Amino acid sequence: MTAADHAFTFDRGIATLAWPEYDVSLTFDRFHEDRRSHDVAAEMSCFTGSNGSRAMLHRARLNLGSTRARTDAAKYLTGRDDSVDWAGLLEQCAWQVLDAFRRGRDPVLLRDVVVDETAPRVVIAPLLAADDPVILFGDGGSAKSMLGLALAMSVESGTAYAGLPVSQSLKTAYLDFEWQASPHRRRMQALCGDNELPPVVYVPCGAEGPLSAQVERLQRIIHERSIKYVILDSVALACAGPPEEAGVALDFFQALTRLNVGACLLAHINRGGDEDRPFGSTFWHNSARMTWFLKASQESGSPRLDLALTNKKSNDGPKAASFALHFEFEPTRTTITTTDLASIPELAGALSIKDRIRALLKSQPLTVAGLADRLEADAHTVRRTVVRGEGTVFVRIPGPEPTQWGLLERGTTDRTTGGHPPAVRLA
Repeated sequence: MTAADHAFTFDRGIATLAWPEYDVSLTFDRFHEDRRSHDVAAEMSCFTGSNGSRAMLHRARLNLGSTRARTDAAKYLTGRDDSVDWAGLLEQCAWQVLDAFRRGRDPVLLRDVVVDETAPRVVIAPLLAADDPVILFGDGGSAKSMLGLALAMSVESGTAYAGLPVSQSLKTAYLDFEWQASPHRRRMQALCGDNELPPVVYVPCGAEGPLSAQVERLQRIIHERSIKYVILDSVALACAGPPEEAGVALDFFQALTRLNVGACLLAHINRGGDEDRPFGSTFWHNSARMTWFLKASQESGSPRLDLALTNKKSNDGPKAASFALHFEFEPTRTTITTTDLASIPELAGALSIKDRIRALLKSQPLTVAGLADRLEADAHTVRRTVVRGEGTVFVRIPGPEPTQWGLLERGTTDRTTGGHPPAVRLA
């Protein structure tokens, strides 16, 4: 047979070949190259029949470049089914698989790359990128796992279970390194209410080792289930060592890259309470495309929780504005909605000074001194902020000194009023 007589794919470390004429298929995974001899071995699985009724004929580890290994495998398979030219098939496919493994992804001229401008770059704005790793990090008790599950359900179904609109729905898996399936199932039911439960793929990972030791296993699950996005809970338990160490962070991201999916990673702050970087580490901060710091506010015994989310890093465009989510925990129902961050005193500090001024001016004009007093901020900082935003966000109110400031109506950008009263938005 010629190479054109069969289908071949190599994706996420798994090679698949199918010969319709013989109604057989082969898969190769768990590749390993010997450092000294450079021999490449892989686990080979041989099937007959279509996907719906296929039966396994043989499964073994095969040295792809060894003539004797291929001959022995062909002899065994011929004994199982002598209607197939196994020697010819194995000779053909072994080198094709070996070449694909060694070649890796093909290089391209960057100028020739076709950019699909219609494809969304985010799955949930402004929180999750579609193809890149995003880290949500915070102290224990900041509802990271609950939010992570709600995000997984949202991405899977396209429904805003996390209180944020979904740009696109993707087949999603929840990689759980720290808990069990049953509590997540109860939480899913509470988040869904009477709605049909979304088919999020739950992958228990806690007993299988760090992420770097599970790459081949997860590649197979992602390949077989057509997964496009994962939520990983949590990073610390998926590490092959102390997460603060540079080598551990690099090992983690190298393993994550091999999965070739978009990812939301749930992480913690370090013991020092660093709120700017996951684990207080430059390597975690630099390796993610976006990082978000989560800070919760909840009264003791209250069924309500407010969560401030602050964008600490964004590689693709400016940082997003801070915002807040409100959690309502009822006996059998959990809801997550967006809420006004400025209205939560314990969390309002997550807003930039500009956004805090904007929130205050929604109700009435104020002087710089009045703003500084209410914000408990430096008056020079407040003055510099409103002057920089004059004509785009803020506007001077005509009248006696001291000058009062208001909010400019949306769409109005002139610095002068042309002899007319300025457009001021008041609640």
